[in-house]
Amino acid sequence: GEMQDGGANLGELIPDRIEMISTFGFIKGWVTPDGASVLANSSDETARTPANFPPRSVIVHPSPKRKVLVAWRSPMETTVRISASVQDSHPGCGNGVVWSLELRRGKTKQILWSGGTRGDALETFSGPSEFRVRRGDGLVLAVGPRDGDHSCDSTDIHFTIESADQRWSV
Repeated sequence: GEMQDGGANLGELIPDRIEMISTFGFIKGWVTPDGASVLANSSDETARTPANFPPRSVIVHPSPKRKVLVAWRSPMETTVRISASVQDSHPGCGNGVVWSLELRRGKTKQILWSGGTRGDALETFSGPSEFRVRRGDGLVLAVGPRDGDHSCDSTDIHFTIESADQRWSV
């Protein structure tokens, strides 16, 4: 179902859990029938599946028509600091991904940062570092296929939100 709970719409949950990628039992996550996924390497070693999974990483992969959203819903009104980055984790093939960092409030969506990857260059959020959020607002890091081509679109993401006394990080 959709993640709404009275606040901003944060998209659909990925329903199917996967317990292993290739022979790597420490890479687990969620997948859709059309190829979208959110996977995590819980180990201290790098794995190649053929995508690169650095230690303690989260790798997302869009489907041809669906972005993968990593979302956070604010439990209160507060000021938060955001840091985010995306990087191709399947170098040497594909045409890159498109990405955006969004503030979702009610039915509105404000794009705070967006662009596309080419090659394995690290793309780092360069917008304002502090934002005021209300209870129920969502902050979303979205990764989608460039021009509908999702081949080789495994993407290493980092997404951290901090308030004065709490920290949430992927």
